[in-house]
Amino acid sequence: MPPKKDNKKEVKIHLFHIQLVLSEDDGTGILKNIVQFKIQFQVVTQNIQNIVIMFEWLNANSTERYDTGLIDQWNVVSSEPQQNLDDPPIVTYSFEKVFDQLRFIDSLAEVLSKKKLYMYFVNADDMKVMQEFWFDYSLMLNTPNFEFAFSKMRIMEILDFKFNIQSDKPLLHEQLRAKLNPFQVEIVSCENIPVQAQKSYELCYVQYEFYDGTVIKTDMQVQMQNMYFNSKHVFLLGTMDIAKHFETRPIKFELHDKDEIVRNDVKEELQLFDIEKWLQIEEEKNRPPEPDFTVDPKTGKKIPKKEVKKDDKKEVKKEVKKDAKKDNKKKEVKLGEPILEEQPKKQYNRNNHGVAIMNLGAFIHSNVREVDLLAGIVPRRVFEDTESNNLDLNTTARKNIPKVFTATNYLDLQATMFVKFEMSNALIRK
Repeated sequence: MPPKKDNKKEVKIHLFHIQLVLSEDDGTGILKNIVQFKIQFQVVTQNIQNIVIMFEWLNANSTERYDTGLIDQWNVVSSEPQQNLDDPPIVTYSFEKVFDQLRFIDSLAEVLSKKKLYMYFVNADDMKVMQEFWFDYSLMLNTPNFEFAFSKMRIMEILDFKFNIQSDKPLLHEQLRAKLNPFQVEIVSCENIPVQAQKSYELCYVQYEFYDGTVIKTDMQVQMQNMYFNSKHVFLLGTMDIAKHFETRPIKFELHDKDEIVRNDVKEELQLFDIEKWLQIEEEKNRPPEPDFTVDPKTGKKIPKKEVKKDDKKEVKKEVKKDAKKDNKKKEVKLGEPILEEQPKKQYNRNNHGVAIMNLGAFIHSNVREVDLLAGIVPRRVFEDTESNNLDLNTTARKNIPKVFTATNYLDLQATMFVKFEMSNALIRK
């Protein structure tokens, strides 16, 4: 066996090496986590031209815009000819990009937890967005892989679309996970929902607001008696005083299955007839045209008015052309916000919905990391005013309108909502 003095030296050197590794960071004692992301696209198309995908992803500080180039210039995976030889073949294209290595820190974890990252299909000719998606990448804080597939594209030439993002290692190592404490909320299902086919409603969804003010909304589904959302989102409890919230504030989950289109029954007021304005208009119509000559006061001769010079006309035409070019400028694609041209949106009455209230006080007890809750859905009773917007009624008549309360009969069918909660590290340990 080697002498004891040598053993002590080896131990000292080993401990000193560990201290050096920990001090590579900015003094917080948290180990660096260098990760590398890879994104892969696959598009099944038929006769696609001039379409490019623009997407938003992480950089060293926050997010950055990337593009894939024209889809028809990607790598060709397969090409299937059609029975009719005149029809273009169905071609599968693929694109892959490996990003530079990135140091994953707290601020990037908050970006994935709180921010929606957008992806756009853009026409390269006029830079108009043909379809957009937004993604919740917060699940990558627990699993280093994200996949998405969609086959109902608005772009007729695209038959199927898939993509995935993966990292070479977990984004949160043990120290960073202990500091941020990821908390996953999974809305599993809503059952025994009363279905009403008398009216046309918006698609169903569940929405809730977390303690930090983040509002989460599930994907929309067709109204059915039993709906399975399986919608997950990951929050970072280490960035908030969560124990106090668990004790005092339950979370309200709203089931929007009866959002109706608002009918505009307001009667427009007829404008009063302005006789003076009408006389002015008629007088201008009957006014004789101005003469194209002037009378010399000395001689009394008629002098024709000077015509506009040809050079002036040319200048006017040039100015018009310049303005037209300015108006036809290509629109820039801005990420992080919807950029489709605004269209008149339908207004919905979102007050008639169900609420499931869930208390998370169980997480305050020792060693509790997972809680599954099944809560009844109760109606949110809302005053429905169908007459006060009628301008024919005076103030007194509006006050005397009978109040009608409408609510969905969730209680009759014992409607329920099932939600799973999972915490990375228990708040209290024994």
